[in-house]
Amino acid sequence: MRSFLRWLLEPFVKIFANPNSLKESSPETYKISGEFSIIGSTEETELAITLIKFFFSPALKSCNAIQSESYATFKNFKDSSGYVYLENFVKKYNGNYCEDDLLKFKQLLSIKGFNFNQDEVRDLIIQEKKEQDYFNFKKTLLEATPKTLKDFVAIFAKNHFKDITLLKKCRASIKNKGIFGTALSNSVMETESGIVGLEYAYSQALSLSVKVFFLKRLFKESGIDLKQETGESVSNEMLIEIIMKAIEECELGEFENSLVSKEKKNTADTLNEIVTSLRRILNEGGKNNFVIFESDKNKNYYIQFAGAPTYPSSLHAEAVGNGVLLPEFKLNENKIILLKSLGWNLPDGSNSNFYREYKVINDNSLIGIANDVIRTFVDVYNCSLVDNLNIKLNLE
Repeated sequence: MRSFLRWLLEPFVKIFANPNSLKESSPETYKISGEFSIIGSTEETELAITLIKFFFSPALKSCNAIQSESYATFKNFKDSSGYVYLENFVKKYNGNYCEDDLLKFKQLLSIKGFNFNQDEVRDLIIQEKKEQDYFNFKKTLLEATPKTLKDFVAIFAKNHFKDITLLKKCRASIKNKGIFGTALSNSVMETESGIVGLEYAYSQALSLSVKVFFLKRLFKESGIDLKQETGESVSNEMLIEIIMKAIEECELGEFENSLVSKEKKNTADTLNEIVTSLRRILNEGGKNNFVIFESDKNKNYYIQFAGAPTYPSSLHAEAVGNGVLLPEFKLNENKIILLKSLGWNLPDGSNSNFYREYKVINDNSLIGIANDVIRTFVDVYNCSLVDNLNIKLNLE
């Protein structure tokens, strides 16, 4: 069975460091040996190393990337008549394929005269997924009509504010207290949505490196000359610093808004609203009780619960799945794996939503369930619930 990180990072990189990648340097302190194989160009590989070093030094013992030969295979295959099959396979499954799908696709390519082993086919899918992700990245960023380098970076910082801020906090945590623990999944810090593990933070950094590479690629396609804009050659290190400066400006903007906004709710208020709604469908109404929590109507992200007074110790929960989401809002493989790690089951044949069953013993159980709802919205659907939670309650 492939490791959790292999599944988590597969749209971007091929292999993360081996399971023993934390090496003991003292009885309590552990350092990361960041070694991974990446499917991409030399420029992309160098950028990934630079970004990992930026966020995880001084916790890094070493950082090395092996450039996969599959990137050259993909470039050659893209010019062939078989590429349309690869393009449509990725559009159809969006990374959510099973081993049987992979085998059938491999057989189809073989019939068409393209002979690859299973790992090579998987790598082709990963690279094509990245190509399609770039198209969506480009479309989203250009919708804001940027004209200068500062415009591009400011929009990028705003679009990826949450991910970069998490890594920024992780970097500060590492510098302040080092890495302590006994396992790769050891916690780095605690956030509003829960504990952030070193493993998860590292995967987020690798994912972000792909987005930064997308930004560099878009610079070239849009005629943005970094040297002309800044007056000097812009290294990967300088580009990351430029992005971090834009993040600081976003943070200042949010801080200013928090000072002038009227009586905004906090996370505790949102938690209370969810607990109250869940309690009501268990104690009031009838057998057709349900509650739907919506965070972003435009994207149709919701989590719904069914319960009844006749079964006060049981709640059935569903989180929206790709079957009812528009293509641009579908969950990628990273998000689906994160959903599974949070306890959600994959959709079955009769339902396109992720689902799970909860046992309710007391109010503490409801608080735990409400925390799961918040974390799913924040970490999986990238939604902010404060002042942005719509509740539909049905009691009958």
